[in-house]
Amino acid sequence: MGKILFEVVVSVLAIYGAITLASQIINSIRCGKYRKNPGIKLILAVKNQEDVIEGIIRGIYRAGLLEKAMCSGHLTVLDMGSKDDTVKILMKLKKYYQDFDIAEAGDINAILESFSNKDP
Repeated sequence: MGKILFEVVVSVLAIYGAITLASQIINSIRCGKYRKNPGIKLILAVKNQEDVIEGIIRGIYRAGLLEKAMCSGHLTVLDMGSKDDTVKILMKLKKYYQDFDIAEAGDINAILESFSNKDP
């Protein structure tokens, strides 16, 4: 009885591993095709969000939302003139998550112009 149970558990784990591997391969192919697309940029605009910004950023990266949505995994956080410690918290988070930029409201034109200089 123990041997049969062991074989069932091993079989279930093997099937799970095969499905996970296939999913990762498909995702790699999909991301490889679109990774170099300069026409997609995710911008998160924030203002005076010191109470929640850390949880939001950590939640985005913990769940892998950027990689699932756009493959590049890059985020631009646009501060719209916060008077609280939002920018200070973002600077602290940048030490842990290097693949996001922090921009100010005045930088929006430069961000948008970068799209016109690149072919999609």
